[in-house]
Amino acid sequence: MAQQTLTVQKAFLPASAQKSFHVYCNVGDVLVVEKEHEHGVTTRLNGVLCFLLDEEVYKYCHPKSLPQS
Repeated sequence: MAQQTLTVQKAFLPASAQKSFHVYCNVGDVLVVEKEHEHGVTTRLNGVLCFLLDEEVYKYCHPKSLPQS
């Protein structure tokens, strides 16, 4: 099964990071989807967990699938 990823198309600070600033998404970053939730997805960027709301995914990211090796 292919691993789902999201590629950042427009730089943004996720709502989940607005207080802690633990992650910032830059153009070209690849977010690996860990788990899908009702209102968003848990992703991993360079090993750092980051929750993205569905609105952020649609507004700032492009979905992609990578083959698993």
